[in-house]
Amino acid sequence: MITDADKAVARTGATAGVRQGTTLDGQQLRLRVNPLPGGYALVTARSLGATHEVLRRLRGILFLLSIVGAFAALGLGLVVARAGLRPLARLTGAVENVTRTQDLDVQIEVPAGHRRDEVARLTDAFNSMVTALAQARTRQSQLIADAGHELRTPLTSLRTNVDLLVRSEKTGRVLPPDQRDALLTSVTAQLEEMTALVRELVILAHEDPGAERSTLRLDDVLDQAVQRVTRRAGERPIVVEAEPWELVGDAGALERALVNVLGNAVRFSPPGSTITVHLSGGVVTVADAGPGVPAADRDKVFDRFWRGDDARGTPGSGLGMVIVTDAATTHGGTVRMDEAPAGGALVVLSLPGRRPG
Repeated sequence: MITDADKAVARTGATAGVRQGTTLDGQQLRLRVNPLPGGYALVTARSLGATHEVLRRLRGILFLLSIVGAFAALGLGLVVARAGLRPLARLTGAVENVTRTQDLDVQIEVPAGHRRDEVARLTDAFNSMVTALAQARTRQSQLIADAGHELRTPLTSLRTNVDLLVRSEKTGRVLPPDQRDALLTSVTAQLEEMTALVRELVILAHEDPGAERSTLRLDDVLDQAVQRVTRRAGERPIVVEAEPWELVGDAGALERALVNVLGNAVRFSPPGSTITVHLSGGVVTVADAGPGVPAADRDKVFDRFWRGDDARGTPGSGLGMVIVTDAATTHGGTVRMDEAPAGGALVVLSLPGRRPG
């Protein structure tokens, strides 16, 4: 269809360029108008039907490709997701197995492709948790076995003495006063021994390394422990030299540990001797004038229920130094046994911290 713009091209000789047009029957055309001499213009046209057909085919092909690409991406995503979640599936299986069998002897290897990602961290955390639980179960089982063994002897002796007293009452054969007093004294001593043993077993069983902690002064805790032990020290003076030392910890656990160390020093020191306590740089030393501990047995002092030859006739459970060891370990410190200058025992307890400002 000729437009006014086409007529202007014939009249002026200007180039109109390319435009869209339609025939009378509605067919779309691409038109180009070129000027000719004498006031004429040449209009050339090309049908767009073939072009539209190609575009329709391209749309169909692109639609099919998009569908295929979507399914391919979905499949690839599933493959990648399964590969990424495979370690988590192993973790889930391990947790279910632990829940079902209570078997803590399990470790999961970190996959080669997950050395530094969250999956590796989760796997390491699971392995650490299972290891800690296994160690806790082992300690608990050992504690129960040792407690049963240690309780058997005083229980047997206590039952024998009580049976003897009951039999004498039922048969009318009254024991002589000195024998009766000796039996009652033995029963009282055995009850005290069992009470101390049970009390320290409860402390060990409920000692919580994750208990709430606060900033405290070790010299203040030491002063409180000395005051508690001084009441039963008798003629054994306790001389203390303490420098200020600050740390983050459990004041109750540290005080129990120091009371046990000081209590041992009081128990084995002869009357009239002096117990020396020194605190400097986070190192607490307690020296007594007792018989001391042979060098071959100094490491055994920290074993459960171990008691030296000199301690077998004295009250005690054999758990005091174990409580000291647990307190030192949970606070990042150490404890060791050595020989005091006076020949007695020297306990050295080191706890990390800082001098207060």
